Amino acid sequence: MRKTAWKIIVLIMVLIMSGTSAFSTSLSGWINMTSTSSKTVLDGENTLSSNSFTRNFNLSLNRNITPIVSYDLNLRTSLTDSEAANYLTDVTTLSYQRWIEPTLALFIRNNIYDLNVGYRRQEQWSTAHYSNAGRLTSEFYYSRFSLTPKKLPSISLNFERLRNFDYLPVAETLNSTNSYSVDSSYTLPSNDMKFGYNISFSGDVNNTPLSTLEKSVKADFSNNYNIGYSDYLWNRKLSYSTMYRGNYSRNRNRQYHTAIGSEVSIRDNNGGLSALNSDKQVALVSKSELTDGNLTTSTSIDLRSNANNQIGIQTLFGESVDRLYIYVDENVSAETALNNSSNWQVYKSSNNIYGSWTAVTISSVNVVYDSLNDKYRYEILFSSSQEAFYFKAVNLVVSSVSGVDVTEIQALGTDDITSVGAVTTVSKSFNQGINLSAGIRPVKDWDFNINYSIDRADQTPISVTDSVSGIIKNMFSKSLDNENENIISTVTRNYGALARWQAHSLLTSTMNVSRNEGFGNTGGAESASNSYSLTMNYVPFLTVDTNLIMLRSDSFIDNKKTSTNDSLLLSADTKIYRDVNMITDIGFSSSKSLADDTTTSISSINGFLDARITRKMTGTINYGYSATTTSSESSSSKDFSTALNYQAGRFISLSGSFDYTKSTGNVDMSESVGADWLPLPKIRLNINYQHSDSDSATSNTKTDSASGYGTIYITKFANIRFSYSYSQTDSGTSIQGNHNLNTNLNCRF
Repeated sequence: MRKTAWKIIVLIMVLIMSGTSAFSTSLSGWINMTSTSSKTVLDGENTLSSNSFTRNFNLSLNRNITPIVSYDLNLRTSLTDSEAANYLTDVTTLSYQRWIEPTLALFIRNNIYDLNVGYRRQEQWSTAHYSNAGRLTSEFYYSRFSLTPKKLPSISLNFERLRNFDYLPVAETLNSTNSYSVDSSYTLPSNDMKFGYNISFSGDVNNTPLSTLEKSVKADFSNNYNIGYSDYLWNRKLSYSTMYRGNYSRNRNRQYHTAIGSEVSIRDNNGGLSALNSDKQVALVSKSELTDGNLTTSTSIDLRSNANNQIGIQTLFGESVDRLYIYVDENVSAETALNNSSNWQVYKSSNNIYGSWTAVTISSVNVVYDSLNDKYRYEILFSSSQEAFYFKAVNLVVSSVSGVDVTEIQALGTDDITSVGAVTTVSKSFNQGINLSAGIRPVKDWDFNINYSIDRADQTPISVTDSVSGIIKNMFSKSLDNENENIISTVTRNYGALARWQAHSLLTSTMNVSRNEGFGNTGGAESASNSYSLTMNYVPFLTVDTNLIMLRSDSFIDNKKTSTNDSLLLSADTKIYRDVNMITDIGFSSSKSLADDTTTSISSINGFLDARITRKMTGTINYGYSATTTSSESSSSKDFSTALNYQAGRFISLSGSFDYTKSTGNVDMSESVGADWLPLPKIRLNINYQHSDSDSATSNTKTDSASGYGTIYITKFANIRFSYSYSQTDSGTSIQGNHNLNTNLNCRF
C-alpha cells in the first residue's frame, strides 16, 4: 500500500507538470511555514516552554479537457515538529505530525447535469521518520450526480466510501463507512399557488471491528412537502394566504454488538434550534445547520462575543439523553471559562414555547478533542438521564478563547447492551403545520392583520391519514389519541392580531395581541402564554427617530397563571450634528413569579455616541447603567467605554481606548493604545499596549500586555511576518509572565 500511495503521488506530479492543452489550465499553489515559541515565567522562574515548527505545502491543477469535461489534481502535505517542556516536573515531550494527501476529481457537467467522481488518500505519521508504527491511512472515494432540468423535479445521487487503517504488525482496519443517498426536489413556479417537496433516501454501513459495536446499518427516509395559496382581493386591499406543510420520516438502525455492557450513542434528532436571549424561558427558532453533520462550518453562534447563546436540539421522546456535545471551530484546549459547569445551564421542554422550560442539573463540563473528526467540543454531562422533545444549553459567560463559534450540537444517551448479536430499531415521525393569515387595509392609514398557526408532531404515528385528521381536529380542540400508547403527540397553537395606525406622517402606532398554547399526550403540563404590545414610532424631525414600546406577557401552566412580565422601552436615534450620531435606550421591566411570590424589577439606561471629531479623528462612547431589585436584595452595574482613532498621516494611524465596568462590588478597568505604520510600501509595523485592573472583594489582579508585529511584503505573492507578545499578570500573591514569538512565511502562486 505504501508503494501504491507514492505511485499516485508521482502520477499527480507528472500530470501537473505535463504540457498544456488547447483548453484552459489553472496551476496554483501555496507554501506556509510557521515557527512558534512560548515561555511562561512564574515569580521569575521558568515553568513552561513550547516550540513548534509547521510547514504546509499545496499544489493544485485545474484543467478543462473539453467544454464540459474537466479534472482537478491536488497535492497537500504538512509537517509539524513540537516540543513542550515542564520545568516543574522536569518533563519534556516531543511530538511529530506528518501527512501527505493527493486528491483527484473528475467533472462532467453543464447547466442541467453534473457528474463528479473523485478519490482522496491521506497518509499520516505520528513519528519523525515515517515508520509504519505511527502510520495511519485514510482512503475516500465518492461519486455524485445531479440532474436539474428547468421547471421539472431535480434528482441527485451520491455514493461515498471511507476506510481508515493502520500498519502495525497485525494490520487492522480501524473503521470503514459506505454511504449513499438519493434526493429529489421540486418547487412549483407560481406566484399564488405554492407547492414543493423534497424526498430523500439515505443509508450507510459503518464497520468498527475494534469496538463492541462491530457494525451498524442505517436506512433513512424523509419527505418534506408544502402546499398553499395566497392572493389579493378588493384592489389589493385584502390579502390572505394558507399553507399546509408536513414532514414524514422513517429511520431504521440495525446494530451488531459483540459484547454486553453499556455504550454511549448519538440520539436521532429532528433539527437544531437557537436563540440569543438572557431570558431562559423564550422559545427557540429553527437553525438546521446546528444538526447538519457539518462539524467545520460556523453556525454564527459566537461563544467569545456573546453570553446567553441558547443552543438547542429537538430529539425523539422516549430516547433518554444524559449529555450534550457542543462542537466548535477552534482549539479550546486552553479554555478557562466554559470548561466549568457553573458557567453553563441546560433546560428541557416538551413543546418549545415560552415558560415551558425546566432546568436540568449538570454534573460536569469537559473540553474534549475528537481525534476522529479533528475537532474540539464541550461535553456537558447531566446528573441523570432525561426524556424530552427539546434540550438547550446556555453559556452564562463568554469563552476565554478568541474566535470560538459553534458548528454542531449532538444529544447522546447511555444504552445498556444486554445481549450480543443484531438489534434493530425503527423510528417514525410525522410533523405537520397549518398557517392561515389575512390582512386588510380599508383606508390609507389603517392596517389589520390576523394569523393562526398550528403545529403537530407525532412520534410513531398510527398512519398518515390519522395524523392529518388529527391536526385538523386539534385546530378546534385539545383532544389527542391516548388509547394507542405507542403514539406520542405534541401540539402548539398560535393566535395573533395586529393593528397599525398611521395617525400622522410623523406618528405610527402598532398594537399586537398574541397567544401561544402547547399540549400533548406525554403526561406533561399544558402551557400557554399571552402577549400584548403597543409600539409608537414618532419622528418629530428628520434627525430624530423615537420608539416607545410597552409589552406585557402572562404565562400559564395547566390554566393557572405562573408569572407576569411587564416592560417599557424608550429608544431615541438622534443625529445631533453632521457626523455626530447618538442612540439612547431607557428601559424598565418587572417580572412577578406567582409560584414563589417574588418580584424582580430592572431599570436601565444605555447609550451610544459616534462622531467624526475632525477630518482625521473619529471617536465612540458607550455607557450603561442597570439596577436590579428583587424581593430580598438589590444590585446595580455601570459600564463606560470610549475609543479614539487618529489618522496621523497617509501611512500611520493611532488608536486608544478606555473601558470601565462596575458590578456587584467588582470593578474592572482597562486602557489600551495602538499604532499602525507603513514606513515603506513593503513594510508594515504594528504595536499595541494594554493595561487592565480587576478589583473584587477578595482579590486584585493587574495585567499588562504588549504585542507587535512586522510584515515584509517580499513580492506581490510572498510575505513574512514576525510577531511578539508579552503579558504579565500580578495577582497580589504571584507574578506570571508569558512570552510568545511567532514567525510566518507565506507564499502563493
